[in-house]
Amino acid sequence: MPKAVHEKLGLRILHVEDSDDHQLIMRSLLSKTGLSYHLTQCHHRDQVKTQLASNPPFDLVLLDYLLSDGTSESMLGWFTGVPVVMVTVMEDEQIDSKLMQKGAADFVCKSELTPNLLKRVIRHALDRQNILNQLIEESWHDSLTGLYNRRFALREINRLISERNRYGGDFSCAVMDMDELKLINDTYGHQVGDAALKHLALAMSSVQRDDDIAARFGGDEFLVVFPKTNPDEAQKCLLRLTEFLNERPIHVGDKDVFLSVSCGLVASTGEPALELLEKADQLLYRAKGEGRNRISSEAS
Repeated sequence: MPKAVHEKLGLRILHVEDSDDHQLIMRSLLSKTGLSYHLTQCHHRDQVKTQLASNPPFDLVLLDYLLSDGTSESMLGWFTGVPVVMVTVMEDEQIDSKLMQKGAADFVCKSELTPNLLKRVIRHALDRQNILNQLIEESWHDSLTGLYNRRFALREINRLISERNRYGGDFSCAVMDMDELKLINDTYGHQVGDAALKHLALAMSSVQRDDDIAARFGGDEFLVVFPKTNPDEAQKCLLRLTEFLNERPIHVGDKDVFLSVSCGLVASTGEPALELLEKADQLLYRAKGEGRNRISSEAS
């Protein structure tokens, strides 16, 4: 069974090594780094799978390159978003370069390991992952509003469509435009227009549920995805958004400017994402044609 060393707070480290002697050496080295950690050690792949299925995410993986059942490079894909330090018997520039290209954060030779070197390698791997996580997070968000962007929203819609087609269940999607953004820009200037977009984003974030996905598609177009939600429940969420906007104007000098949105709401029937969004767009245009500041759905 995997061995574990528990401390109150600290890094959750997974060490994959099939040799008892080298597991003991790694425990000794880690104990001298001064780091606070919780160490789980596994001998083989099946133990790793069990740990990944039953435990909270690990913060770092120390992965031996040569295991009894072959090299471990295929396991690099198991640890999405977690830095993996490859531990090798000897240095090989070609192998090291290949492992880095496949996602390893760093590599270290067993014969060269000391507590100080191990500590530096761990810190470097964690710092590198933090930077990567920040870049990924920024790439998924709209820079003006802080909401998710079109790229992220489409990825999530495609994921939900795949889950729906495989397991069943509901999810709904609403495309919305801010009403009269051009008039706001022409009347008060683009700075106020940007403030209006940020205010709408605040309203969306304030009323959305934990699993909902709010995104800015670009310009005055926004999107909300409602996982595991039928259109009736999704409409209730959108009504909370309109109530928020009706009760909280933006202030421009001595004037209160009230914002509103027009929405097209659809339920997924398993069609491709672009077809789903096209249906929502058609309902959005209908809402605009009927006077704006309303929700148009397939049932309405």
